[in-house]
Amino acid sequence: MKRVVGRYSLANSNLDESELPEFEPSSDVWNPRGTPDEATQAASLSALSVDMRVTENKAEHITDKYNNSNLIVRRGKEFTIIIKFDRAFDEEQDNVEMEFLIGSAPNENKGTYIIVSIGKEKRDVSWKCRVVNIEGKDVTVGITPDPKCIVGRFRTFVAVVSGLGKQRTPRNTDTDVYVLFNPWDPADQVYMEKEEDRQEYVLNDVGVIYNGEFNNVTVRSWNYGQFEQGVLDACLLVLDTAKVPLVFRGNATEVVRQGSALMNAQDDDGVLVGNWSGEYSTGTSPTAWTGSTEILLKYASEGASPVAFAQCWVFAGVLNTFLRCLGLPARVITNFCSAHDNTGNLKTDIELDEDGKVDKGKTRDSIW
Repeated sequence: MKRVVGRYSLANSNLDESELPEFEPSSDVWNPRGTPDEATQAASLSALSVDMRVTENKAEHITDKYNNSNLIVRRGKEFTIIIKFDRAFDEEQDNVEMEFLIGSAPNENKGTYIIVSIGKEKRDVSWKCRVVNIEGKDVTVGITPDPKCIVGRFRTFVAVVSGLGKQRTPRNTDTDVYVLFNPWDPADQVYMEKEEDRQEYVLNDVGVIYNGEFNNVTVRSWNYGQFEQGVLDACLLVLDTAKVPLVFRGNATEVVRQGSALMNAQDDDGVLVGNWSGEYSTGTSPTAWTGSTEILLKYASEGASPVAFAQCWVFAGVLNTFLRCLGLPARVITNFCSAHDNTGNLKTDIELDEDGKVDKGKTRDSIW
């Protein structure tokens, strides 16, 4: 899927992907880069496997709570992988690239196609890469995503580059990596200074939502469940369904605004159908929900079909899950005596009839 902005078409699906050839010949077949000896040496190198070091990296990136078999990292922080080659790697002679792609139209200029290099040819890109250790045929590589990069699921390839062309590892979903916002990094837009705040606003997966009336406050327990299996993919699906361009998904402000709109099915084909009628026979009563997980998984399993039904605390609880899951600090607050300025004049207007009573036919603003 793509969104057209002006004359340009922007990819807007993390799920869609393009196929990359395992071998990509040099663009100038008559004049390959390097001497014949160099081309032959580089072509003789093959990447046999890639160890994403999922357990170790998740612990380092504070993503080990996610019930997901893939690597999940936070942008702006280095993670390490181990590439096994078929012979000893020569950092002075061999040229190897790590490729990270997202969406169906990867483009280096749009941040949806990241190429970092190890070996003799270096690339100056926003993501950083370094060789941490070489032990026989195993090379440990450190990769640091840009603290402003797109958030989502990236496909990963190792490519050996020679004068003959580029030889990639086969497509392997096990090496896909999710990149999240990073409240631990001062360079990230969502940075939070205090650890106790990060524990509450990002890592706490249960809580209470206050409701009732200002003079009769009640408490409702809520399972946010942002680390449960399938929830991260469901949150990305929410953005895909709304056709949010991938290039906007590194901007926390954009993601927050989009997420807020997408909780409501009205106008946006979002997650939840609001209902205050008291008639819920065609769905689930808002009071029956106890958490966000069931709602998001139902939304995803039914092809992004809006889930019925919700009221204010349900919308808030699911939005909180959506944000925390992507690494955005968030919490649910309750506002008592909410003023609705339906006329857009920044005032709450009440019109009275000749008897001094509120004229409900003319009063559009309200406080509830």
